[in-house]
Amino acid sequence: MSLVIHQRPSVSYACVGDVAIVLWSSVPTLSANRWLIGELIASFMPKTGTCIILVFLAPTASIPDAETRKLVQDTFRKDLDPVRRLVNVPLGSGLGQSLMRTALRTLAMLGDTRKVVSIASSVEEAISVTRAEARPDTPSGSVLRNAIHEIFAAAGVPLS
Repeated sequence: MSLVIHQRPSVSYACVGDVAIVLWSSVPTLSANRWLIGELIASFMPKTGTCIILVFLAPTASIPDAETRKLVQDTFRKDLDPVRRLVNVPLGSGLGQSLMRTALRTLAMLGDTRKVVSIASSVEEAISVTRAEARPDTPSGSVLRNAIHEIFAAAGVPLS
């Protein structure tokens, strides 16, 4: 597969079919979120009609600050229609992952995006949620798995 991976410090993404795969390797900053949102809205969403976005948060990433969360929530309120499902996947183990999952659930409820937001605990669960929402342009589980591995390798983030 010839996967085009777009990267900035702290974030990498690639699009496969109607799925955008995002990896946050460190703090999700305001400028990186603006770049990512702009990229997805301008180049990806118009091509797909509707889409699924998988967001992987490496153990080295964290919950964004208040200003960045507001940007993300405002964008979802305005541009939510093309997104069938947003799957957040905090990676790691133990207390850090549990805290991140709790924070993401809280943000989803506060942002009133419960109907499209899922929190997965692993790559395999994220693929399962994605495949449950599959349409003709949605890649197979093995294609998604390979793309996820390529993005992590390009970012230098171990996928455990």
